[in-house]
Amino acid sequence: MKIPYQKITMPLTLMVILSAASLCEAQDVLAVGKARQFLDSTSTAKYVMGIVHMGAELRQYECVGSVGVVDSSGAKIPGEFALVYDYVWMANGRGDTRLLFLCDRNGNIEDVQVRSSTGVLQAPYLVSNGTIQVVGQVLLEAFRKEMSPQEQREVESLVRNADSEGLLEMGLGFRQAMGIR
Repeated sequence: MKIPYQKITMPLTLMVILSAASLCEAQDVLAVGKARQFLDSTSTAKYVMGIVHMGAELRQYECVGSVGVVDSSGAKIPGEFALVYDYVWMANGRGDTRLLFLCDRNGNIEDVQVRSSTGVLQAPYLVSNGTIQVVGQVLLEAFRKEMSPQEQREVESLVRNADSEGLLEMGLGFRQAMGIR
């Protein structure tokens, strides 16, 4: 007895689709885990605060959730996500800052966005932008051996433009790629 081709392909197609969906979900879980493991380390949290609120003392931090990432038209970008972190810090009083870490489908941090902050005199990036020449040179020297000439030029440009947010993103990328937590 022969089984019609359509009766075999329909369940097989459904099985392939469900397997692909499960694989994507598993990859997403692994990517989120990779990013969380990196961002949850005290060393990384202090590094982030050292640039976002230079001079402030980090008191506590925690991941408060994850969200999907959308493009400019509002469509969800498959596999990409953002982790939401709250930081509590002290600098002439208590301060609170919420940051979004946008990650690619592999859990690599691509962008950091300030969602909210109570800092006025300690506004995000204010102090580090004021001292960017020193900080930028320190970062450049610390990672020079691991950087290509193109990456060195990019960092030098960020330093010239006093872009501490860009330096933070680049520094996090280097630290994450090198396994520094």
